[in-house]
Amino acid sequence: MGMDERAARECVEIIRRMPAEAQEAFLNMLIGGKIVAEAMRKREEGQPGGAA
Repeated sequence: MGMDERAARECVEIIRRMPAEAQEAFLNMLIGGKIVAEAMRKREEGQPGGAA
């Protein structure tokens, strides 16, 4: 098992131990960050749907 895989498994365990409300908030934050990162990437590449 590589270092990245072990770190990912540890993160999953930490998230599993969180209360349900905290899990939902944390996962929503991750999803939101991914959406923003994608919009910024599109903007840099001049693609439609990029961040304003």
